[in-house]
Amino acid sequence: MAERRGDRAVPELVRSRRAARRPRGRAPPPADDSPKLTGELATFDIGLDYTPQPAPGEQDEYRCFVVDPGIPEDSFITGYDILPGDPRVVHHVSLFYLLDAEAETEAAALDAADPEPGYRCFGAAGVQRSILYGVWVPGSGATILPEGTGIFHGAGRQVVVQVHYNVPAPGLYSDRSKVTYQLEKGATLERAYLVPAGSFEFSVPPASRRPTSAPR
Repeated sequence: MAERRGDRAVPELVRSRRAARRPRGRAPPPADDSPKLTGELATFDIGLDYTPQPAPGEQDEYRCFVVDPGIPEDSFITGYDILPGDPRVVHHVSLFYLLDAEAETEAAALDAADPEPGYRCFGAAGVQRSILYGVWVPGSGATILPEGTGIFHGAGRQVVVQVHYNVPAPGLYSDRSKVTYQLEKGATLERAYLVPAGSFEFSVPPASRRPTSAPR
């Protein structure tokens, strides 16, 4: 009997189709190329587990916490990272450097006058001799300063950590936001400064990719 080559080809075709349908494993996760802090680090938090309590009828609370970051000698901050304790309610975080003992005394008085931990604040720390020197917003990750530059932090100086909370249901959330500094001590670096820039003259409607001018 003559050999029927077509019959032999059918099993081979079936096997190749089955192999093509088999899963080949999961794709590897994307490489994490986000900035990372290295070297000498100083980590601190707001000092307690805080439950945001906006004013009646409001969803937003701005709360300032006076904190000693534990930096005993003059240093330069060459990078920083801010980790919100509860990202569901932390809208953004701002760091304010208290320039001298007078500023620390003023911040302590504001803290003492408020019966709750820290004190209510809006926009800034409410202390005249303070400067903004760090900000976190969702998705920002760690900030690394350009090489050869750093934000000066004097020995023993305190900071104010301002947290903007947006709370859908008061009393149900607890936050203990944390800050980490990347430090260089004994170095002579070019001083860097954070210069705020922004605009309230535009809005982004839901599901829109183009900002529109805000009504005047």
